Amino acid sequence: MMAANVATASAAGFLPDEGFQALFGNGRPVVAGAGAPTGKAVVEGDGYRLSGRWSYGSGCLNSDFIHAGAIVYEDGAPRVLPGTNTPEARIFIFPTKDAEMLGNWDVLGLRATGSVDYAVTDLFVPGEFTHLPSEIVGKRGGEGFRIGVVGLSALGHTGFALGHGRHVLDELAKLAQSSGGRDLAGSDAFKQEFAAAEGKLRAARAFCYEVWNDVLETISQGEAVALRQFTLIRLALSHATTVMMENSIFAHRVSGGAGLRAGWLQRAFRDSLSATQHLVVSDKALRDCGHDLLGFATDMKWTPRGLVNVS
Repeated sequence: MMAANVATASAAGFLPDEGFQALFGNGRPVVAGAGAPTGKAVVEGDGYRLSGRWSYGSGCLNSDFIHAGAIVYEDGAPRVLPGTNTPEARIFIFPTKDAEMLGNWDVLGLRATGSVDYAVTDLFVPGEFTHLPSEIVGKRGGEGFRIGVVGLSALGHTGFALGHGRHVLDELAKLAQSSGGRDLAGSDAFKQEFAAAEGKLRAARAFCYEVWNDVLETISQGEAVALRQFTLIRLALSHATTVMMENSIFAHRVSGGAGLRAGWLQRAFRDSLSATQHLVVSDKALRDCGHDLLGFATDMKWTPRGLVNVS
């Protein structure tokens, strides 16, 4: 649901008016997919011929439209963004029925996300169904879209980390209060560790709210989100995800057979460890945060994949 919300929101905020009306004028479709520019889009008239294969298309099995990233080619070579040497990447929106679902989601956790691979070959996508992933001023929807796709993605992942982390501790508390959790209820060591886990989660939550309240104040004034603010967004997300993972490992360790067998605690452990493998919370993302915090990110900007040079 989180991934589909991000893709649907970006389509609603950044598609040209004609594309927006076609998608949202008569309903509320679900848009899902992978924005990494692993496809190739060849300019053809007022549109593009799109081909490619994408991985981790979360939510695609329940979607109406696909959101896919690709590099634009014109006259046999990548088209560059004006004033730069950077190849132009775009997001393409097209009906899910036009894509081939390749499956390939045999994983440890997050199984219900259906993050399948998918592909298209030589699919024509009209220009009004594309937008730049770097846009930070929505064509509609208010100032909230000033966080851009990079902010929408981080916000979604932050909500997941905090919500999932909360659920882990709530379920562990239920176990301790049940007849099967008598050993936990009588353990002073468990009570101490549980209190520490609760404190870590609340501290991570407070950091996220501090960062996002600052961003909200900025965009409410119609101003652009600064590089350092995006860095703190990613740092808070990374921290919240780490806390979620550590608390899930703690819950798995102390729950014994209850966490080993099929049930919510086992699933929470699998889902938590799987979530840490996402690109937005990778070690590279944390290194990029350090790069900016040390003052080395001059003439750089944040993308969903990390810091890149502006030119």
